[in-house]
Amino acid sequence: MIKPKFSFSQIDLYKRCPKAYEFQHIKKIPQWFSVYAYFWSVIHNTLQKFFEIKKRNLEVPDLFWNIFWEDLWDLEKNFPDDSLENLLEIYNSKFNRENFGDEWENFFERWEEILINFFEEEIQNLEKNKNKKISVTPFLIEKKFQINFKDFTINWRFDRIDKITHLSNSNTKKSLNIIWDETYEIIDYKTWKLRSESDVKNDLQLWLYCIALENMWYKTSKAHLYFLDHWVKYFFEINEENLEKSKKECEEFFENLKQEKFEAKPEKNKCRTCSFRKYCEFKI
Repeated sequence: MIKPKFSFSQIDLYKRCPKAYEFQHIKKIPQWFSVYAYFWSVIHNTLQKFFEIKKRNLEVPDLFWNIFWEDLWDLEKNFPDDSLENLLEIYNSKFNRENFGDEWENFFERWEEILINFFEEEIQNLEKNKNKKISVTPFLIEKKFQINFKDFTINWRFDRIDKITHLSNSNTKKSLNIIWDETYEIIDYKTWKLRSESDVKNDLQLWLYCIALENMWYKTSKAHLYFLDHWVKYFFEINEENLEKSKKECEEFFENLKQEKFEAKPEKNKCRTCSFRKYCEFKI
């Protein structure tokens, strides 16, 4: 028997409002076009392309061999594709002005500034890691994964996973010693609404990332969540308690579906922007 498959977005929609889930996934009512959902994809696609280029450039065959560890950081300067200009060029190519109407210029300029700030912080972090003799490289970018439960599976994708490698001092100047104690850090991008740190630490999506990496036998050290348009970044450590809690939350979601529990959870802000507002008798 083939197990039913779900995405995180389905679970997240059910958590926000089971009635909206019923409209979209059970009754199959089409959603209206959302400029915010579209723009979310623009930013993700822009960062995906940029970090794929960065990852490719850092995977030059001799990068970790026959070089001084001090030279590792200078190599990035030789790859123009990693430049801010190229990041903004990618953004421009992904941005379709027709989808924003008269507001396109406000959207475009605001997020161009956000991407510039993002790039500059990435450079600052590179310098900090250089001083600490830590190599940080993109490892998985928009990579799909699957988590198997007893009666169902969850399919989703990582925004970005970085590989962290600690470099050691060497007594021989022309050599590079690497401590092979690699860890992996989860990075997730958010747009629009800012959430509290306590809320973020219970974010199911990030814990699904942790479960997926754990299943792949990768050692995860911490997770980062960027609220890009607010320029707020949260960090948290991985712990078993939240991993188990997240697995249980997914199992409860599936049990509720089997029991056809689709009660409405009306809230003014959620109802105002809901794609199924005109079909719902419980809207406020």
